[in-house]
Amino acid sequence: MKVQALCILLVAICGAMASAQASRWVEVARWSGCGMLQTQELPFIGEEWKVKYTSKSQSPCTVEMLDKSGTPIATLLNYKNLQGPWTASGDITPSMAKAYLKIDGNKYGWTLVLEQYVDDIAGFNIHKFKKENSKYEAYGAWTGEGGDEISIPVNIPSKNWRLTMNAFEPGCLFVEAHDAAGNCLLNNFIINAGTAFSWFHQEGDFVIKASSIATPWTMTIELF
Repeated sequence: MKVQALCILLVAICGAMASAQASRWVEVARWSGCGMLQTQELPFIGEEWKVKYTSKSQSPCTVEMLDKSGTPIATLLNYKNLQGPWTASGDITPSMAKAYLKIDGNKYGWTLVLEQYVDDIAGFNIHKFKKENSKYEAYGAWTGEGGDEISIPVNIPSKNWRLTMNAFEPGCLFVEAHDAAGNCLLNNFIINAGTAFSWFHQEGDFVIKASSIATPWTMTIELF
């Protein structure tokens, strides 16, 4: 009788553990933009990844995955004429640890959602990552008015930093960023009022250019 009860208990425990470890799709992050920007480093720790892309009109779209050194790992989306909604997926490999995405989409507006297929432990680690990566240190800020064109040279001492762009009234804010070698790392519009973010993964000298039509704006740099 005791043996039977022990067997029932073990079966119940195993069932509970299996249920706790049941895998599911979890949203890791989502981004919106108009043009090209980069994301933050991401924890690719699940079994599979999935991206969902939508845009306001048909246009070329490329989504690349790069490792922390900036070396391309994979191309997730590459279409000459895509509006969406469109979904692509694949397996997560060890080379994707701390990868980030470079998104070059519709200049009139796009949204990209990243999901991963995870168990409870990986899901908890993704939640922890989100919390830890919401802490930034202010580094610099700039403001402008409608009609301004400004070029800002900056030296960034951190390999991980974020540029936040705000447009406050209906109009257009256009922002570009280039590294010391002249590589374009950001090419993004804010059409009408709104906020956009782009992340960077190298230190050194950069030039940030902003031009606006009919809207005051701000830009801030934060170090991680």
